[in-house]
Parts: sequence; structure tokens; C-alpha cells
Amino acid sequence: MAETRTPKIKCESCGRKYRWERKLAGKRAKCKCGQEITFPKTAPDKAPEKPQPEPETSQDDSMFDSQGGYKLNLENEPKQEEKKIQCSACGAEMTAGAVICLECGTNQRTGQKMPGAGNNKKKGGGGIATLIKVVLVLLLLAGAAWGAKMYFMK
Repeated sequence: MAETRTPKIKCESCGRKYRWERKLAGKRAKCKCGQEITFPKTAPDKAPEKPQPEPETSQDDSMFDSQGGYKLNLENEPKQEEKKIQCSACGAEMTAGAVICLECGTNQRTGQKMPGAGNNKKKGGGGIATLIKVVLVLLLLAGAAWGAKMYFMK
């Protein structure tokens, strides 16, 4: 069996390596670090020194991820538990490496709070849905009153 070497594409931001595949030629994808990667239209000249076995895929695997982007074959993806840190502003638990606290909206690098962020708790009332509910209840009460009037006025 002849050994083939799969060309690799390297993320310029984090250094993560991805396999170049013909179906990805000329396409753009996002690295796990958030950097956009453009796969060249032709295979890069450099190939790894050791050939990697092709991962087994089931028939259910799709080449698209849940957001509609291409799935990338990651090489040496870290398999570790997510470390947790605390937000410097509100003390909420965050994933290590996260920049914005989802609870209060504070940027951990700059200390600035994003406008309108951190309003995860419902304050009750307001909105079109509440208005519709009030109108429906009033119509129901009016209908009940009219029905009672007709029943007793016989």
C-alpha cells in the first residue's frame, strides 16, 4: 500500500493545522480561534513528514457543521477539560480564554461593559406579546359578560 502525504494548511493566528482537501479548495472557513482561513485552490507543496491515517467517517457525517460552514479535519486537537475562570466584574463562571462575560457583558481585556449586554434576567412586562395577552384577556372577559347578560335576560 502506497503512503500518501496530505498537505496541511496552517492558521496564521494560532498555528493550528488543517488538512487540505479538494472539496475545500478555494473555500473559506473559520478556525476554532475565530481567524478566517482561505484554502488554496491547489494543494500546497509542503506535506507532513509522517503520513496521518485518514479518520474513519460514518455515512451520517456531513461536511457541514451546525452553522453551515465546512467541518475541518483538525490535527492534534486538544482533548482536555475546559478550564473555568471568573469574570472580573460580576464573578460569573466563564470558560478560560473567553473575552466577553455572557452574564454582565464585560470585556475581560479592556474592562469595558458592552452597551445593552448582561440583561439576561427578565424584568417582566413590556413588549408586544404582553399587549396581545392583555387584549385577549379583555376580549374573553367581555365575551363572558355578554354571554351572561344574554343568558339572564331571557
